[in-house]
Amino acid sequence: MSRALDIYIPCHRGDYFFTKICVASIRYYYPDVSIFLVKDEVNGAFSTKDLEEYFQVKIAELGRKQFGWTSSKVLLWTSKTIPRRKIFILDSDTVFVGRVLDQFAQILSRSDCDIIVSPEYKHRPDQPDFAKYYYDFGFFKKRYRNLSFPGFTFNTGTMVITPGIISEKMIRGYFHPARFPFWTKLAKEHLPLRDQSLLNLLVAGGWKEHRILFAKRRFMYWFRDPEVNNLNISTLQQGHCRFIIHWAGAKRSTFLPAMERGWILSFFQFQYFKRLQHGNLRFFKQFCLEGFRHVSRLRRGATMPLDTPQ
Repeated sequence: MSRALDIYIPCHRGDYFFTKICVASIRYYYPDVSIFLVKDEVNGAFSTKDLEEYFQVKIAELGRKQFGWTSSKVLLWTSKTIPRRKIFILDSDTVFVGRVLDQFAQILSRSDCDIIVSPEYKHRPDQPDFAKYYYDFGFFKKRYRNLSFPGFTFNTGTMVITPGIISEKMIRGYFHPARFPFWTKLAKEHLPLRDQSLLNLLVAGGWKEHRILFAKRRFMYWFRDPEVNNLNISTLQQGHCRFIIHWAGAKRSTFLPAMERGWILSFFQFQYFKRLQHGNLRFFKQFCLEGFRHVSRLRRGATMPLDTPQ
């Protein structure tokens, strides 16, 4: 491919543990691709020194230090400062399995594609949980006559997008980019998963006159999908697969063996520590410490939290 996609990873203090694993998985397959962190200090300041020094990660400058739940993604969509070429936006609770970016080689140069999503076909507007994860189709049909379900939905934690292709004017009723915490009353009441709800609403035709062009390509799987269950250490090392695994909705633990498919996370966590000074020792110390904490939590009857909004 002529130019690899730049990768932007929104992260905050609460999920930075996963950000390090995510970056390590990218570097395992792509030593030179540009990676930017959208560093959100809404939950407090945190150091990204090791990723910057040992993984050549840069900090994206969007003109602010605090974003809040999903807002940084929307500011990337609407950015006028990032060059208007396609970028990859990636949630922290993801890992690469193989050279994922290679499958976009042909589609990147197409003029009939502004956004690339990984489609799913199991959710439909007539299902009771559709409004929980996306939007109330009946409510928005009254607002937008052209609204028409496209036959698929998608998660916005893994997507290719062209910054600036979505204008601030298009989403003004839902998002105020200059007014923290950004989301309007209408969005809070009718867009349950904010950015995911908003962009799925857009692809359904609420703004057809703006001609946002979507392309579909399956490049993301959930941590419980059969494709993930078929992986082993050898397939990770060889990198013949080309997809992303997403742990959204999983019960979280900093002791990775306690998580579903946690061995995959552990594999890339080890790759992270390998790059650090005294990395093997640091990996062993953290593994023991987190294991001790996990056992202590179990003894107290504590449960692992779900992935919840900030």
